[in-house]
Amino acid sequence: NYLSRVHRDEDFHFILKGITRLLNNPLLQNYLPNSTKRLHCHQELLILFWKVCDFNKKFLYFVLKSSDVLDILIPILYHLNYSRADQSRVGLMHIGVFILLLLSGKFICC
Repeated sequence: NYLSRVHRDEDFHFILKGITRLLNNPLLQNYLPNSTKRLHCHQELLILFWKVCDFNKKFLYFVLKSSDVLDILIPILYHLNYSRADQSRVGLMHIGVFILLLLSGKFICC
């Protein structure tokens, strides 16, 4: 209910940047000082992104019309490629494909 009521572009930008930053964690993680630790909640983040897009169509159109759509696609494709060989990550594969289908289906309509 609360997710469907969010309507400001600043809030959409905050949500998108936060999810993108957390999904990019394995791509940016290294062993240098002040680097970040590796997160293991990528499947939950993808489900959160999918549900926010599902509940709030304005957010979905904001993602598609902004130039940050590539920033969210790169980590999704990375996680799909990383988990394709592991049978225990089939759920991550499904949610990643669902998000890609959702974005590509709505992209044509925009």
